[in-house]
Amino acid sequence: MVLTELGSKLRTTLSKLHSTTVVTDDLLKSTLSEICRALIESDVNIKLVSQIKKNIKLKISMEGEEGGGGIKRKLIQKAVTEELVNLLEVSYCL
Repeated sequence: MVLTELGSKLRTTLSKLHSTTVVTDDLLKSTLSEICRALIESDVNIKLVSQIKKNIKLKISMEGEEGGGGIKRKLIQKAVTEELVNLLEVSYCL
């Protein structure tokens, strides 16, 4: 049940991101906040959630300097996906 709810919340959050025309810093902050909230509600360690948030921001800032909203949306989705996959890997630690 927990994974189903988490998946549903993440899907809803990312679909909101994809439905917008312009990706602003405020939109990025609210998207990351919703993702973090969903992870915490699913009993993911707060330290891991904080690290995931930092890593996503870092990936977006490193790769997202150029390009428009469509590219930034894909970049955000890619960064979120990579961090969630990293979370599930056995070797992931702080």
